[in-house]
Amino acid sequence: HTPPHTSCTHPIRTVSNDPNMSGIKVAVIGAGQVGTTLGDQLARAELAVRYGARDPSSDKTVKIMADRPEGTVAMPVREACEWADVIIVATPGPHEDAGIQALAASFGAGAEEKVVLDTTNPLTPFKDGLEVRWGQDKSAGEVLSEALPGSFVFKAFNTIGVEHMSRGDGRLIQGEQLSMAFAGPDDEDKNGVAAEIISRVGFKPVRISPSRTLTRIRARILKPRAKTLS
Repeated sequence: HTPPHTSCTHPIRTVSNDPNMSGIKVAVIGAGQVGTTLGDQLARAELAVRYGARDPSSDKTVKIMADRPEGTVAMPVREACEWADVIIVATPGPHEDAGIQALAASFGAGAEEKVVLDTTNPLTPFKDGLEVRWGQDKSAGEVLSEALPGSFVFKAFNTIGVEHMSRGDGRLIQGEQLSMAFAGPDDEDKNGVAAEIISRVGFKPVRISPSRTLTRIRARILKPRAKTLS
């Protein structure tokens, strides 16, 4: 889908023609469907990709890595964050503040000064449906941003299904390139990096600022879905 029109959108300068961006290193934290789909797209776009895993040598992780593009490997989360220029958070979204803060702490000092793209939604399955952080003073993205004060945290890829993440050209919908909304701090250079990652995945980046704006958009998308599943 494409994001709704809003007065908060801003034109984004991407740097696809900048040779320095071709050498950017991306750590994907989480090797589930979302993480591997985004990682594969970026590897095909000739970016260096590593996966951060709790146990890189586990049978499950080794099997997942065997199906990834050549040169893609897994390493401990802290090492991956230290190695990378950009960190993509693609784990199951923690629901409570303590879980979000623990996730941030697992990145270590290597996340300092890095662009962090948070793809998660804090959904918890219950027998009567899906519980989202309704009524909370802060969104999960805002809590993560506060837990990573030295990083540049952007929300992205959390308003679209994984089946479309490798199909930014829109061939499953209307056959036109899809837009991807993202939100984060007002730093022109870091916004350019975030937009470039989104472009390399295959989408047209659309900046929506500040982060709480994207949280409201996500809420409008997910609330009907939660009711449907109840």
